[in-house]
This record gives sequence, C-alpha cells and structure tokens, in this order.
Amino acid sequence: MTKKKKITMTYEFDTPQIKASWRQLMSENMEGMAVGLAKILEGVGVESDPKIYLKEDLVIFKTVNTDKGLVLTYEDVDQTTLISKPYKLVANNERYFAYSGDKMLLWFRRTGGVDVNTGKWFPTVDAAVKYAKEIDDPIVVAEKIKQRDIEDGVINEDGTPIMKAIPKV
Repeated sequence: MTKKKKITMTYEFDTPQIKASWRQLMSENMEGMAVGLAKILEGVGVESDPKIYLKEDLVIFKTVNTDKGLVLTYEDVDQTTLISKPYKLVANNERYFAYSGDKMLLWFRRTGGVDVNTGKWFPTVDAAVKYAKEIDDPIVVAEKIKQRDIEDGVINEDGTPIMKAIPKV
C-alpha cells in the first residue's frame, strides 16, 4: 500500500479577525464544499467521496473511495429480510448496513452528498432486521422538527427565527 502524497497550502491573515472569519466560513460550509468537490472530481473522472476536516490551524481534505463493495439492504417492502447488494445499486435515501469489525452499522445513502451514519450498531443481522425499521431517516426527522417549529411559531416558513418582543418586568 502506497502512502498518499501530501500537498500543503499556507494561508496568511493580516488580522486575527480575518483568520476567525475564514475559520467560521470554512466550518459553516464544509459539507457544501465537499459535495461541490465531489462533482468537480467526478467531472475529471475521479470517483470519490471527499471529506473535509477542520482542526485548530489546519484544514484537511481527503478523498475516500466510494466503492464500498457489497452492503446489506432490505429485500422487500416489509423489511423482514436483508440481502447483499453492490453499494452502487443502493438508491438515494435508502438504508443500508455495512460491517465494521464484527458489528453492523446503519447508513442512509445520499447520492451527490455524504452518506449519513445513524450511529446505531447492531450485533447481529437478526437485530438489524428487527430494530432498524424503528430508526427514521435524519432528513425526515429534521423536516418534522422544522414543521413543528413552524406550527409553534418559532420559525418562519423559510426557516428564519421569529423574534418576539420580550416584555419588561
């Protein structure tokens, strides 16, 4: 196995405020930049799932092989049986399971984005079949929370917070 060559870029900032602003900009846009980087790499024939990590004074860009080989997905609508399937055939927003060591981890496929790991480990295939259907897609959960906040008058339809006047005591 060959070690990847590291390419280093250095940034200089005139003031600490500019450095802090740049860091905030990077941290707020890491996911979007990773998706954009994946599209650009795809345009030049490199299939990858790039990751961006922000450390203290360091930004790390890594390309990750997206061919995960065979993964386990539900065979039927009732979600009672798992089958193995090539990762590339998993549909967008579909659940799949991948082994990490001796346990299975539940993922949601995101075509054009970074797959979402639910953080839920299953010790056996039977446990995965039995309990994984109780876990909702994080996109669905976020949308439900947003709708509840809109109904409660916490945010507007576009997601901006509603500022209410606080009465003086």
